[in-house]
Amino acid sequence: MSQGIKNIIALLVIAVVAAVGYFLFVQSDSSSLSIDGYTEMSGQLLAKTQVFIERRQQLESLQLDLSLFNDSRFVGLQSYSTETPEQITGKTNLFNEAQPVPGAQ
Repeated sequence: MSQGIKNIIALLVIAVVAAVGYFLFVQSDSSSLSIDGYTEMSGQLLAKTQVFIERRQQLESLQLDLSLFNDSRFVGLQSYSTETPEQITGKTNLFNEAQPVPGAQ
């Protein structure tokens, strides 16, 4: 066989494989959209939507009492913590040798 015939056969085989692949891809999508599956999915979606609406209504009906944040005992709290001095940590250059920590013996 000549080189030209081999190239033509190879291109035809590639075209046939691509056409079969496309056909199978399209058929798999159309079979998943059956009426029975659609009604089942829409029923599930409707049930989840109803649950969402009920929960939203419950959240909207909540009333929060924020008077605690205006109470003098809450506002007048004092902190007895001490500030820690900032310390230098790490190296400025990772390739330098380790230096002793100042103030540590």
